[in-house]
Amino acid sequence: MSGGRIPHGCRAVYLVAEIENSTIAKDEGIRWGPSSSATEDLEICPPVNAITSHSSGWVRCDSNGNIYQEVTEAGATLSNLKIKCTGVQLN
Repeated sequence: MSGGRIPHGCRAVYLVAEIENSTIAKDEGIRWGPSSSATEDLEICPPVNAITSHSSGWVRCDSNGNIYQEVTEAGATLSNLKIKCTGVQLN
């Protein structure tokens, strides 16, 4: 998805994310991490309705340089997700 700008096999990426949620519930949002069972590196769970929330940090990659995203929102109330990769950590 990066169009070749992020090298294959990198160790971690620094993500800057923002999102809105129109119906707030505890711990509902999006998480990123190195596998589908370990998506705890970066989390964004908006605490207030219709306000853009921001989060940033390093997300570890798997052995192929991929990251995984987990959406924990039960309904279709998340909107305006924007993600920017601003750093790459090489092996």
